[in-house]
Amino acid sequence: MTGPGQVFEADWGGLFNTWSSEPVFPDKLVEGLGKTFGLMRSGIKPHASCRGAHSATDSAITLLRHVEDHTDIERVRIRCNRHNIRTLGNRKPATRLAAQMSMPYAVAATFVFGNSSLEVFEEPAFSDPTLNEFLSRTEIEEDEALVGETPPVVEISLKSGETYTEQTIIALGDPENPVPPADVEAKFMGLATRSLDRTAAEHLRDAVFCVDKEDTVPLILDLMK
Repeated sequence: MTGPGQVFEADWGGLFNTWSSEPVFPDKLVEGLGKTFGLMRSGIKPHASCRGAHSATDSAITLLRHVEDHTDIERVRIRCNRHNIRTLGNRKPATRLAAQMSMPYAVAATFVFGNSSLEVFEEPAFSDPTLNEFLSRTEIEEDEALVGETPPVVEISLKSGETYTEQTIIALGDPENPVPPADVEAKFMGLATRSLDRTAAEHLRDAVFCVDKEDTVPLILDLMK
């Protein structure tokens, strides 16, 4: 397969002149080539919600350590920035996607079910009366002190009168706070077995772990059919 020899630097139609303003730094294209891999800066989503809700979800998981279960909690208060309110502030989601884009739902579901897997955003969990009652006591409000990318603050008030507050600065799954390999594998198996039987899912998992070996890619493609 052949193509233009000056795809980057051509005066007309080249990547630089089409998409970049002056000045252009072509050397950046090969800086760290073969040594620095962008893939290592990628994150993994441990929770089945919008990434913007993950910090608050992590905080909810931490706060669960202070209670026997969600029935000890009188009220949940989420303080966040204006952008979070606009994009993730829906307290009454009507669909799975809306629930995944709702910080109050993600936090409430984590307190009620103890996790944030895909199942808690689907039926029957989605219509669970206990969850919906708890969600009605989960508030979200703008905090002008939380500017830019500052993560939200989650506060719980217990029926005993105690109050606990948590703010997760770097959400789990960030390159600086990676998901443990065992948890990545568990997430894969949980999702893969929705479409494959467990044996096939295990074979696919094992094939991906040795993707650099000869003939592995055809095996992966065959398993995914």
